[in-house]
This record gives sequence, C-alpha cells and structure tokens, in this order.
Amino acid sequence: MNQHHQITEDEAMTEIKWSEANSDLIFHGHTETIAKLLESKEKIPEDTRHLLAAYLRGEIRTPDMRGKKNSTLTPSEKEWIHDAIKFLYSRTEIILLHTETIAEDQANEPNDIRKQIESIRRANALDVAEIHPDHKGLAHDVLI
Repeated sequence: MNQHHQITEDEAMTEIKWSEANSDLIFHGHTETIAKLLESKEKIPEDTRHLLAAYLRGEIRTPDMRGKKNSTLTPSEKEWIHDAIKFLYSRTEIILLHTETIAEDQANEPNDIRKQIESIRRANALDVAEIHPDHKGLAHDVLI
C-alpha cells in the first residue's frame, strides 16, 4: 500500500528556502544563505546534505568571482532592496487610503495626489536601485 504524505505549507516553504540556498551556493557562489540555514534549528534536507558533502570533497565547484564584476545580487542585498521598497510602499499606502480626505483638505484633485505618490514611489525605488547600478531592472520589475 502506497501512502502519500501531504506536505504542509510550512514544509513547502522550508523546502523552498533550502532549495534557494543550494542554488545560491552552486550557481552564484553565495554561501551566506546556506550558512544561516545550517545555523538555524531547521532539519537539513537529504539533498542539501549530499550537496554539502560533495562541495566539501571538491566535487562541486562554485563560480570563481575573482577579477570579475559580479552582476548578481547576494541574497542579503536582494532582501535589503526588497525590504526598503516594501517600507516605502507601506508608508505611502496610508496616503493613498486617505486620498479623498487629503484632496479635500488641500483643495486638490485625488488623481493628482495619486500621481504624486506614484512619482515618489518610482523615484525612491530607483534611488534604492542606484546602490547597485547594474540592477536598475530590479526596481523596474518591482514597479511593474
């Protein structure tokens, strides 16, 4: 009799985190994410155990970034940019929720206020992306 284990949402998210950490190591040479997961109390998946064993034996090599301009963001840089843009959006969302009231108080059109907020969001997202000039596309992707 074949019994199937239903995977929970938490298990799926954990699996995704480990998979992303494995990919960051293999394809980009970033060790930070997998190191943090190893330090956590989370169970280490079997495929990660095999990957790390092969990596430590020298059977798997990560990209050599010496002398090259690294055009990929590290996981912590991605997280910082994501958090910065999320913070910006959460702060401006309050204004958008009260556009009608603010427009009345300022004798302005609600649509003009919305346009101003979108302009501020766009400019600030591009400022965040300026920290990594090769990644202006990231801000563009976030804004779309």
